[in-house]
Amino acid sequence: MSIRYKVVQSSNRNSSHATGRYKRIYTENSIVNSEPGSLGIMCFDTRKHAVDWLDGKTEYMIIRVKTFGRGKRFKNISWSPSQCAINGFLEHRRSIAFVRIPPKGTICYPTVRVLDWDNQNFFTK
Repeated sequence: MSIRYKVVQSSNRNSSHATGRYKRIYTENSIVNSEPGSLGIMCFDTRKHAVDWLDGKTEYMIIRVKTFGRGKRFKNISWSPSQCAINGFLEHRRSIAFVRIPPKGTICYPTVRVLDWDNQNFFTK
């Protein structure tokens, strides 16, 4: 178990980008499981990696999560967060048409517990 950082939508605490069956809601103290067969719940190693990825986008917030299970790093992720694109990626991982390089510091877990909201300034690294 490790403490990691997760980016979610500020307005509704949903997954920052994932849609359809891959979308999750992150409420304080909740346990969130990834979709079976997916890469897992995408987190960042450090708060700095999350802030760098946000690149000033204010419609998102950073939460701290406690991880469960073994973290996995992937060389490629889906080119788009839509359910259709993720399905295509999971079926054809070797096809260049379905992949992109994950953001720096990305690590995926099967389950996380939401600890608290990171109320620090988003732009402080």
